[in-house]
Amino acid sequence: MFLRVWISKSFSDFRIPNEEVPIFLEKLNLLLRKYLTEPLPEASPKHFNDLLIVLKAHSKAIKVYSLTKYDCFGEVLTILKFLPEKISHWHPVEGSEDQPLDIAEYILTLCRLIYRTIRIENSENATVFARTKGIEVFLLILDSLVHRINVAKNMENYNYYADMQISYEDLKILDLIIRIIVKMLQKCYSELATLDHDVKLKLFMNLLTVSKIPLILFEHVRNINIRSKSGKLEEEKSSLGKSKITPFDKVEEEPENEDEVIEVYSPESTSVFDLITSQPESSEADVCIMKIFIISKNLLDLLAECSIDAPFITTFVQSGLVWRFLEFLTYYNDIGEVSASNNNPNYQTMLINIEKICNIVRNLVMYGNDAFVWKIAGASNESSVDIIIASQEQQSSEVSRILTKIDSSEKLLLCQFFECVMQLLGKRLTQVLMSNYTQPRVAPKEKDILSINKFLKYFSTELSEPTDLWNEETRNELKSLLIEQIMTIYKSSGR
Repeated sequence: MFLRVWISKSFSDFRIPNEEVPIFLEKLNLLLRKYLTEPLPEASPKHFNDLLIVLKAHSKAIKVYSLTKYDCFGEVLTILKFLPEKISHWHPVEGSEDQPLDIAEYILTLCRLIYRTIRIENSENATVFARTKGIEVFLLILDSLVHRINVAKNMENYNYYADMQISYEDLKILDLIIRIIVKMLQKCYSELATLDHDVKLKLFMNLLTVSKIPLILFEHVRNINIRSKSGKLEEEKSSLGKSKITPFDKVEEEPENEDEVIEVYSPESTSVFDLITSQPESSEADVCIMKIFIISKNLLDLLAECSIDAPFITTFVQSGLVWRFLEFLTYYNDIGEVSASNNNPNYQTMLINIEKICNIVRNLVMYGNDAFVWKIAGASNESSVDIIIASQEQQSSEVSRILTKIDSSEKLLLCQFFECVMQLLGKRLTQVLMSNYTQPRVAPKEKDILSINKFLKYFSTELSEPTDLWNEETRNELKSLLIEQIMTIYKSSGR
């Protein structure tokens, strides 16, 4: 009963005397271990519901007392490994007071607990978490969640922009998982970099699926704008006013940091895309859109870090993420139009994110170009693809140093990628993208930004030269080719 009171937001001012805090924390750890003495497969729903209270108490204790040494990673991960396969099949017993288990709430609580723990500065929590095989567990959770929200196999008629059904709870879990991986990359780089290639490939394939969420949002927004311009949207709103779509109940949710938007809604299982389409101007839709943009930002933070180092660069190509990023660039005009028409800060932020995406593509093309130099140097015959060689002051020893860390088969993959980019974009656009480069960067410098913006300007307008023809038609052709390539990669699991 005490823990239920302590974690309740209604009793946010409830304090434990300072001298009793160490005793409280010790007993809290013992209580969690006690609940795990009973084998989880044999535990009742009531046991799990009570255990959830204990876990929420751990999560609050980590936040309130900034625990620089958390002693229950093993217990937490034991529960987390058990959840995806088992709890989703449980139902309450008829006539019982036991409540059904909410797997989303369980996973969300555990993800928040872990994130709060490893983000504490001047602590060894992240290292201990990695040594407890925490990274592998969270990659399994991500894989389980991606499989659940990806409903393509259940569709009678496949629709590329409707092959995911994702609730707001799913968005919150995805956001926390990505934040956890970002923190682990920053604090325990070697543990992520040394994962087996197949594990890294599966991670990037799952991130390929996650990266599609904002693309589906863009398609929905585009369709809403088309309906609005044709005068049909008001009629739809009128009919929707008579419906009973109420997927959100107001609650308070604390931000994980000062920069995070405070979310004031708790959804049921309604797909966020259905909500955004049916109630585009509602506060609920705004909250969902904001969370999608937050996920996009955190995902780009993760992938920007990965785009500059050897253990990950070829995985971008093999997983199809680099093609997804090119697909993003084809929405540059659409996002700009939405941003200009409604002055929505979310879409203004996404324009900045498009620049970040373009920077990641630029990083990978740099590696592809240097790998192509390596290939040409060892070839006995001339290649049919022109090479883009930087001037002496532009050439980067960093790129060459990174390429020495990957084997010949990976270099050849980067060569093939570079050849594909040249064929898809043409030499002129590729030259613009590569202009003024010195080395790949997580955060581009002024010269890089100038080249990126110049490329986006060329990419999103018309270009008519003797060797290059680029316009809306060719951009649509590019998008179709990219989608086809991504679908092929999905089917082959990146092989």
